[in-house]
Amino acid sequence: MSLKTNNEFLTAFNELDNLLKEIYADDIHSKLGISRYIEDMEQKHINGKSRVEDWELDFKILKSLRYKRNKAVHESLLDSDMFDKDDIFWIKEFKQRVLDCTDPVSLLLQKQKAIKRQPEVKSNDYTCQQERGFSKRKIIFAILITVIIALIYIVARLFNFYNKMVIII
Repeated sequence: MSLKTNNEFLTAFNELDNLLKEIYADDIHSKLGISRYIEDMEQKHINGKSRVEDWELDFKILKSLRYKRNKAVHESLLDSDMFDKDDIFWIKEFKQRVLDCTDPVSLLLQKQKAIKRQPEVKSNDYTCQQERGFSKRKIIFAILITVIIALIYIVARLFNFYNKMVIII
């Protein structure tokens, strides 16, 4: 039972880690995922714990689970009872919160945007997954329109060239 639970936890942990790597893709430390998110929480800790409910709790749990995961992997303890169903549930629930932009860093950034009078907390390239998706669609749409216009231009030039050749013949 413990090996199955440990593997389920590691799968969920890696999914969250990969999601955070994608979110921090523009950051020079984008290979870090969960570690980068924790670092971001450390940098924003003073504002976060005063403005976001359960900031401190999420911070401590995430650090604890990362520690347990690293210990299990690096000390080959995967056959012991390192993780339980609560750990798996928390990681999966946190991943969903990241996707829904209700995770601590997203909530802090949303509150900072709402308070225009106060200096904005530096985001360190962390953007809500929903906001990133919207931006990607805009970019893809702009590229698609550019390609279509270029193709129309090329076809028009070829048609013009073909008409000149027919007149000569």
